[in-house]
This record gives sequence, C-alpha cells and structure tokens, in this order.
Amino acid sequence: MKKPTIHLNDLSINSINANCTRQFFSNTILLIALFWVSGFSKTYLRAQCHPDFDALIALYNATNGSGWTNNTGWAAGAAGMNCNVCTWHGVTCSAGRVGSIQLNGNNLTGTIPTEIGNFSQVWDLDLGNNHLSGTIPSSIGNLNLLVNLNLEGNQLSGSIPNEIGNLTNLF
Repeated sequence: MKKPTIHLNDLSINSINANCTRQFFSNTILLIALFWVSGFSKTYLRAQCHPDFDALIALYNATNGSGWTNNTGWAAGAAGMNCNVCTWHGVTCSAGRVGSIQLNGNNLTGTIPTEIGNFSQVWDLDLGNNHLSGTIPSSIGNLNLLVNLNLEGNQLSGSIPNEIGNLTNLF
C-alpha cells in the first residue's frame, strides 16, 4: 500500500494563509468593535451631559474658545470629553444648572450666539471687556432670572433688542 505524501511547502503556506486570514478577521472585528464602542460611548456621554452643555458649547464655538485666555474645561467639553460644565472656567452652577457665566476680559472674539437665551437659570452673565462684535441676540430676553448683565467694553453694534425689556430683574 502506498503512503500518502505530505508536501511540507504546501502545508506551511496553507498554515500561513490560514493564520493570516484568522489574524485579519480578528483585527477587523476588533477595529469594528472599537469604532462602534467609541461612537456609542461618545453618543452615550453626550446624552449624559449637563442640560446647559449645548448652549455653553455654542458660546465657546461662536467666540473662538480655543483662543480664550483661560478655557479650562471648555476645550475638553468641546472635544466631547468633559460634560461637567460646573468645573469649567467662569461657570458657576446652582441647584444643578448654570447660574453664572463670568468671562470678563477673557479674549472672547466673535458674536454672541442665539443659544445664549437657552440658559433657564442664569442670573449673572458677564461677557464684558472682550472683543465681541455683531448684535445682541433677541434671545437674551429669555433670561428672565438675569440680575446682572455686563456686555461693556466690546464692539457690539445695532440696536438693543426690545426683548431686553423682558429682563425685569436687572439692576
């Protein structure tokens, strides 16, 4: 009876091909899992963010936040890595909401975004002595708890919006 012949060259090539194929699929599955988890975790993190997060990020983006004198916490927030807005420079929280935004003389440049009116609990807004331009958005009239508003020392233009009249608590 004739013994079967095993060709070592064929066996090693097939082994190498099988190992490469397994490694390729393992790496592919790992990469897909990483992309899915990173996308999922970013979405999950965003869903868990502070209720005033989006309005603060709009302020950061509209006023060249990366160029601020002090943007501690804000830059990480804009990158989706820090949702705890109560630890950001110039932000003070009360009862779980932003109550005060103090960014006086912090080199803000650009315009005040309409999202500024989305802060339901802000009583103090100080954006004075920066380089803000454009008009004051009418949405600022939504800040009905506002007691202190400082926009002096900027290059704002246009009329003061009538909605400022809604701010009956201003000093």
